[in-house]
Amino acid sequence: MDYSLVKGLHITAALLSIGLFIWRASVAIRHQRKPAAALRVVSHSVDTALFVLGSLMAYWLTLSPLATPWFGIKLMAILVYIALGFVVMRA
Repeated sequence: MDYSLVKGLHITAALLSIGLFIWRASVAIRHQRKPAAALRVVSHSVDTALFVLGSLMAYWLTLSPLATPWFGIKLMAILVYIALGFVVMRA
């Protein structure tokens, strides 16, 4: 698989993930009906693809969060994103 293809798919997955997160969060915050199960499955599938593609790129580039500061910050941001999702979606 070509690196530029994986990078493009990763960027697309990131944009989809953010969009789906905002949509699901707005539904949860407004206490509307619970998002459809299909939406949750799509959201989790996109997040899984995002993680797998990002991990593949990190492996190919031999990135280490301790040796590459921006990569460590990005991993911390992912943990914050997951924590926010937990808080918002459970509210």
